[in-house]
Amino acid sequence: MTSNETPKTSEELDRWLLESTVCPVDHCELRRDGNYLVSTADPSRRYPVVYGIPVFLRHDDESTAWWARDSLLRAIKIADGGHDDQFYDPGLSGVHPHVQGIINSTGGYLYDALRGSMVEYPIPRIRVEKTEEKQLLLDCGCNWGRWTFSAARAGIPSIGVDPSLGAVIAARQIRRQLGLPCSFFVADCRFLPFKPDTFSDVFSYSVVQHFSKQNAAVAVREFARVTQPQGKCLLQMPNMFGIRSFYHYARRSFVEGEKFDVRYYRPGELKMLMAAAFSQVRLSVDGYFGLGIQPDDKRFMPFKNRMVINCSEFLRGLQKLVPPMLNLADSLYLHGVKGLS
Repeated sequence: MTSNETPKTSEELDRWLLESTVCPVDHCELRRDGNYLVSTADPSRRYPVVYGIPVFLRHDDESTAWWARDSLLRAIKIADGGHDDQFYDPGLSGVHPHVQGIINSTGGYLYDALRGSMVEYPIPRIRVEKTEEKQLLLDCGCNWGRWTFSAARAGIPSIGVDPSLGAVIAARQIRRQLGLPCSFFVADCRFLPFKPDTFSDVFSYSVVQHFSKQNAAVAVREFARVTQPQGKCLLQMPNMFGIRSFYHYARRSFVEGEKFDVRYYRPGELKMLMAAAFSQVRLSVDGYFGLGIQPDDKRFMPFKNRMVINCSEFLRGLQKLVPPMLNLADSLYLHGVKGLS
């Protein structure tokens, strides 16, 4: 595989990650030093590689997720030869225990009923079109990888990033079950270990909404940095004027929130957030009556949840005829295209 070719298999993507990534801080090349990748500009910047997974987390910056620190300490312990008492491999049968336990956190409140009882992975269709042979997608905040797998299933080679080492290990084990062309690594979405203009598509769902608004702006600028000219970014975010969103925001006394709380935005704020780094910005409706509502997962749901999905889809279709209804959706997609300059 030459540097101009897009990696297409999981093995190629894994190798590409180890060979093509750069320091997420100074963007300099990395050299291999045992179980570490080390910045050629600053040898103090060292990133462990465990189970073949590069862990690009910083020591010197507070993460947007508390578990990132635990992931980094665990990775260093393993890289330095320590025993990893957290590792387990559930094998190839059944839905991974990590997904069984966290599905309501990664999917939303409608997925509460699925927790611990799934017999199949709920992987909705991603709203990213396959457009070219050299397409390569980055899924920021992938957790167990449902959107990374969705893109790979649509024929788009994909890479998922998350600050949780446990989630990334689970994602790689699930990849083995599903046999899809994708790879996963550990990093912070604000500090991506890639050169500029690396990806044709950047995607993020139910992630940046948990960042402070300052960190959200940092992440969007980073998404733009690694997106190719004329490449696309698709980012899901909450709208404070949605029925359920407004209810939760009011319960919080209309304060921004802290730590991993959801931050709510006005539609105009969302356009400004995206327009600061991308051109040709627009909004579209993801869903009504909550965050994470996916029509493709309706078959997994109990009756009352299916009714919520049906109502959301009805309103999503109606909004195309009545555009101002976008302002009442709970969940919005931000679309951005990177300019040529």
